[in-house]
Amino acid sequence: MDIRVDIDEANPVEWDTFVTHARAGHLLQSSPWSHLKSAFGWDTGRVTLRQEDEIIGGAQVLFRPLPLVGRFRRTIAYVPKGPVIDYAEPALFGQLVRGLDALCRRRGAILLKVEPDEPDSAALRATLSASGFRPSRHTIQPLGTILIDLTPDPDTILAQMSSKTRYNIRLAERKGVTVRCGAEEDVERFHTLSLTTGHRDGFDVHGLSYYQRAYHLFSEQDAVRLFLAEYEGRLLAGLMAFAFGPKSWYLYGASSDEERQRMPNHLLQWAALSWARDRG
Repeated sequence: MDIRVDIDEANPVEWDTFVTHARAGHLLQSSPWSHLKSAFGWDTGRVTLRQEDEIIGGAQVLFRPLPLVGRFRRTIAYVPKGPVIDYAEPALFGQLVRGLDALCRRRGAILLKVEPDEPDSAALRATLSASGFRPSRHTIQPLGTILIDLTPDPDTILAQMSSKTRYNIRLAERKGVTVRCGAEEDVERFHTLSLTTGHRDGFDVHGLSYYQRAYHLFSEQDAVRLFLAEYEGRLLAGLMAFAFGPKSWYLYGASSDEERQRMPNHLLQWAALSWARDRG
């Protein structure tokens, strides 16, 4: 099998086409995501494996410059939710890693961190270890992901939930909670609510400009929705969902300390699930 390794050759259109159709494709490996990160200090590079000019594997790498030491500029390299490759083919992964090594040396990287969008397994760890990777004590992306099959009809999806979850969705409706799609001017309110959530639950929150940029960038492609749950005109909860190819992601959520007994988050997440299903 004749495989070619290309560095920084894939244009955004062909790269996104590959990521969209790849089993391991992920939003964080898309070119729009690289555009978002480039607005906040990251640079992007790509390494691809090609067979007869068709991309069969690859990685989008984010580079962050470190403070200048002497005359040398150094960076850190990060592959979020990638590489996008068949991990059951260790030889292919090894070829890709050699390309990543060349790219990272070219960009002056002192380390490369990868976080594959794959279930943790002995086989995956062995593949990574064979290419020189070591487990990190710190992760950037969440360690767990809940996957929901949206191909069944809505009643079937509801039936697969616990009776308590179905009850809380209906309770929110009975208790006067409404959900609407927000607009760009609502992002600031969502961010304020996020600060409340972060303070309550002990996690860091992006700055307002980050959420504004993410919403603007993906709304141009009709690939984001900001859902807002309200009661009597008061914002109780918010959720920002993104779509890329056949998948959708609930990345950011926020909720108020008020009226939590009305279960706004349940109705909010059901609205997001319904949107994702309706768009395919």
